[in-house]
Amino acid sequence: MKIILASESPRRKEIIKMLNIQFKIIKSEFDEDTIKDTNPVDYCTNSAVGKATSASIRFPDHYIIGADTVVHFKDSILGKPKDKAKAFEYLQLLNNEQHEVYTGVSIINKDKSVNEKFYEKTV
Repeated sequence: MKIILASESPRRKEIIKMLNIQFKIIKSEFDEDTIKDTNPVDYCTNSAVGKATSASIRFPDHYIIGADTVVHFKDSILGKPKDKAKAFEYLQLLNNEQHEVYTGVSIINKDKSVNEKFYEKTV
């Protein structure tokens, strides 16, 4: 079975390595800025599907895993921080405040018509 992780996330790489399976990592060519959903479930799952679909076009005989994580706070989705200053700003905003973290996952294999998606929410 050929597996590709369409993510350069070090944490995702670490998690899949723990499964003791062989896989390749590629950078997704999907532009996350095209996602306009304001619902965090839709946002993270649609982004994960976009990443997996983008990679599946180039590797139709592979199982592609796409994922995206977003932080939801006070009815807003916090985007990925562009720099350390923005990351620090987010940390200050979230400090001692309840918020949700959503991770959407998509698994696609064009040759076998596999198209699964799911999400997990952590408060």
